[in-house]
This record gives sequence, C-alpha cells and structure tokens, in this order.
Amino acid sequence: MEAQIRNKLSLFWSPEQIAGYFRIQGIDCVSHERIFQMVWQDKKEGGTLYKQIRRRGRRYRKRGSKYLYGGTIPN
Repeated sequence: MEAQIRNKLSLFWSPEQIAGYFRIQGIDCVSHERIFQMVWQDKKEGGTLYKQIRRRGRRYRKRGSKYLYGGTIPN
C-alpha cells in the first residue's frame, strides 16, 4: 500500500485524491490524514516525499499581506 501511495504522490496527486481513488476502486486504504502523517514523518527522517505534495503544507493564504483586501472598494 505504501508503495502505491508513494507512486501516486510522485505523480503529484493530493492525499485526498489518493484516498478517494482507492475508495472508488474498492481497495482498502488509509485516510488522507494518515497519508499526510506518513509524508511528514518521512520529512522528519530526512526524506523528500513532502516536496511531491501539491501545496507542500501551505494550507491558507498568509494573513497581514498588503494584498489581503485587494478586491474591496475603499469608502
């Protein structure tokens, strides 16, 4: 299972896509959260699996940026 997950990550699939794909195929698989845990554990051990995740851990837009309110009309 881990080899299949690593293969999908090398194709730049997200952990959610991987878990959903295996669920649709009827293959028992771990959740997307467990895949993230596996990736971060690999990073702690010096691996490079985290570089194959699409967003590489950036979940949200940075706060306090000068572009935060770029779409609002003043006054």
